[in-house]
Amino acid sequence: MSVIDDFTSYHEELLEGHYDCVDRIVVKAYFEYAQSAGGFRRWWRILTGSDETLDRAHLERMAGRFKRRLEAYAKKNKIPFLYCEAGERKHEKAEPYIPQDPQFEGVFLILVGRAPAPVWEVERNSKNQISNLYRKKKWPYVNHYHIHLMDPEWGHVTIRICGYPPFGAQVIANGHEWVERQARKRSLPIAKEGNCFTGGSDFQALNQIAKTLRAAHAVGRLTKVCDRWLYSACLCFALDSEEQKRTKFQYQYSFYQLENSRHVARNMSAVMCPRALCARSDSEASVAWTLGFGRPHNEVTHSASGERIVPSANRRKEVLYAGTLLRPIADR
Repeated sequence: MSVIDDFTSYHEELLEGHYDCVDRIVVKAYFEYAQSAGGFRRWWRILTGSDETLDRAHLERMAGRFKRRLEAYAKKNKIPFLYCEAGERKHEKAEPYIPQDPQFEGVFLILVGRAPAPVWEVERNSKNQISNLYRKKKWPYVNHYHIHLMDPEWGHVTIRICGYPPFGAQVIANGHEWVERQARKRSLPIAKEGNCFTGGSDFQALNQIAKTLRAAHAVGRLTKVCDRWLYSACLCFALDSEEQKRTKFQYQYSFYQLENSRHVARNMSAVMCPRALCARSDSEASVAWTLGFGRPHNEVTHSASGERIVPSANRRKEVLYAGTLLRPIADR
């Protein structure tokens, strides 16, 4: 979105500035070797010594051990460990617990909620031999753990991990928080309101910082934050370092969701209703290919009328703004 759109160009003289920024980032983390039935069975043999214990009871036992270890860690370190009701907005529930200390690093909240997951099912014959290892088409609901933490570079990061092996996860970050931290390191003038930089900010400098997050080398930054926390704050409760090394457990990453936003701020002396306007493109496919981090699992495109078209089994449409991709987010 580095090209100036018609709206921004037309109102250029009324604007204090504008910038493009990668917004919500969701990275899918998965152990590729165990995604197939044969690979998962082989991994289990290396972990336990045989596949005689490969059954639903032992899978549930491993998931229970993950929960007990994580809950004990939270209790020892006085970290809130809270359960969520169905449909409860977890990011809103986490807001009161966000540390106010800018120097804080590490886990500050753990939320537990149930969601569908591709859990392995095991069938055995009369001789107790595995006859089928499969995943149900309709995934069962199991516990997922939303581990909220503060990262020195990315700020508030959430890791959502399933307690069942092979422990699939999502790493959720926000590009605006990364840009904010980079700007403060450089002592740049910034004013932030919610998830948007507002009047008084050095928009040109912010745009230059945000541009680096859309470059190919940004993949390295994302990989580092994923590696920094997935093993030390999540997987360690399921597999200790010796088990990880012996079974060669290593996460691979791909984009699950990626949003790119364009923000324009009016000049306060100009006569214009919205102080800040936001145009969100959600061009996940093109941005993901540009970054080279892997094809996104949820592609979102836009029709000429400005509707988000999500190509999935349960197609939904969300109108952003009548006739355009712009929508006001503040009216001062």
